[in-house]
Amino acid sequence: MPTRFVLIVALLAVAAAALLARQTPEPAPFAAAGAGSGTAAPARPVIDAHTRYLFDVHDHGPEEFTALLRRAGELAAAGGTGGGARVAVVLHGPDIELFARRNYQRYEAIVDLAAALEQREVIDFKACQTAARSHGLEDTDLPEFIDMVPYGPDELERLRRAGYVEL
Repeated sequence: MPTRFVLIVALLAVAAAALLARQTPEPAPFAAAGAGSGTAAPARPVIDAHTRYLFDVHDHGPEEFTALLRRAGELAAAGGTGGGARVAVVLHGPDIELFARRNYQRYEAIVDLAAALEQREVIDFKACQTAARSHGLEDTDLPEFIDMVPYGPDELERLRRAGYVEL
């Protein structure tokens, strides 16, 4: 399990570096032909607004999941949301318990961070209804910002076909 987390964090770092390497300079503000001092505004890193990432989330502890959420927030802060969620998170294992209403007091920080990232359109959370049922959870036992899907592996495949890049 820790090895998997290290791999995910490493892949996030590689993805961030690759995205930042594809920087495109912004045009100088108020630039017009023959006008200005000849110095351009400094380039600002731009994260490709069309790149979508997929996280297949299962078997992570609270610390690992928090680190994943924080990293997604950092990436968003570096390049904006690009007009919609750039990361789809599909919960289909024991991690779903982190979001159970009965566990809110215990995992409040994780749930609140996840809700904030969802609200900022950084992450789109989905949970496997089959996995939820196996943990004794109904749709109403999870926060409203999490979309229920019938079967997590099918949703993962659908997102891959839709062009999401799995990390």
